[in-house]
Amino acid sequence: MQINLHYLSGPDIDALAMTDAEILAAVDRSRLRHVIAAHLSQANNLPRLATAALAGVLGCSADEIVVAEQASGFGWLALS
Repeated sequence: MQINLHYLSGPDIDALAMTDAEILAAVDRSRLRHVIAAHLSQANNLPRLATAALAGVLGCSADEIVVAEQASGFGWLALS
């Protein structure tokens, strides 16, 4: 399955009836340069688990995933 989109809202995601991993696997990632894990719950999500899960679906190293901290966000990324 391939998904062509620019933005997914909560109701859009619910309507797809797909897991987060299935959505990421279906999206065209050929031009993807950066992945930022954000909105992680301090109580329920550990950054290492989130990066490992994303890396597994995206087929990259967990070191390639940036985690945004709730208090400070994340550093500058080169977009060129």
